[in-house]
Order: sequence, then structure tokens, then C-alpha cells
Amino acid sequence: MYRNEKKDETGGEKENDDERRQERCGRRKKDILSIFVVDLSNKQHADAPWPEISLGTILASSNATFRTPEGHIQQGAMRFQRIMMSESAHLIWKMRCERVIQNENEPTTKAEVNKRWIKAINLRLEMDCRMTDSKYEKKALAKGLVLDTWTGTLLNEDNLPQDWTRETGVLVGIRPQENDGRGRDR
Repeated sequence: MYRNEKKDETGGEKENDDERRQERCGRRKKDILSIFVVDLSNKQHADAPWPEISLGTILASSNATFRTPEGHIQQGAMRFQRIMMSESAHLIWKMRCERVIQNENEPTTKAEVNKRWIKAINLRLEMDCRMTDSKYEKKALAKGLVLDTWTGTLLNEDNLPQDWTRETGVLVGIRPQENDGRGRDR
């Protein structure tokens, strides 16, 4: 790729405009997704500390441990955090690849990021529910683990049965953001 490097006032090289824009877009997606993740996680696990999201946090998310004040491990909170971090990181990577390869570096709108994140999380919730099926025998997920992971984050959860893992149409409780038509969704 051709680099259009320029000298700044001190004689040093200025950062390439394309690189600066790519870094800014990647940081923007990470910031947008961190808002969605923290908002959803606060619905369920308000007592579990949510770390500031960074590359290190994402990479170390599989090792995070959440405990109650009494010292008991919160399996649901730990699993929820791992899911949120890994799904969000995967979505950022996919969207960056699409932007660079398919979309001629056109930035993604906040509304599009929101819509795709909700879809990814809903697909993961659906997969978790399906994995509780007894046909998977020893490899099936425990219903209790799935319930602990997702309870408190679902849409219209009060109207769901106590074991909602076999219900169709169970969705996470964040609605897509609307574009206000004034370009403020970016």
C-alpha cells in the first residue's frame, strides 16, 4: 500500500492518514461495543465487577473469576463475561475485515454495529439453549448453567417460564438503536 508520509513542523514524519482513520474506526467500534456489553451485563450481574475493556481484558477474559462477597464463584457471571468478550471481539474483527476488504474503508455506523452485535448475542443465546438438549448426552450444557448465564438479560423475562431454554423467540433485552437521521449514529 502506498504511504503518503509528510513531515510535521519539527521535521518528524506525520502518521499516515489511512492508518489514523483505521485506528480511530477500530477504537470507535470497541467503544460502542463496550457500551452495549456493559449495559447488558449490568442488567444481570450488577454486583460483579466489570473491567475496563481493552485488548488485554479481551485476551484474558477466559481467566476472569467472579466471586460473591462470601467468596463463592459466580459461574454464570464468569461465563457471561467470556461470551460477551469473545463474541464482541469476533464481531469487531469481522466488521474490520469487511470494511477493509469489501467496503473500501467506509466506516460502519453505530446503528449497524448495534444491530449486528444484538444479532450475534441472540444467536449465541439460541445456541446455548439448543445445547441443553439431552440428545447431546454428556456434552450437553447444564440447563442451570445456561439459566445462570442469561437470566436477567432477556427481553420480557417476567413473561417467560422458569425454564425458558425450550421456548422459541427468547431474545436478549437490548433493542436496536434507531438512526435519528441527522448523522449522529456514527
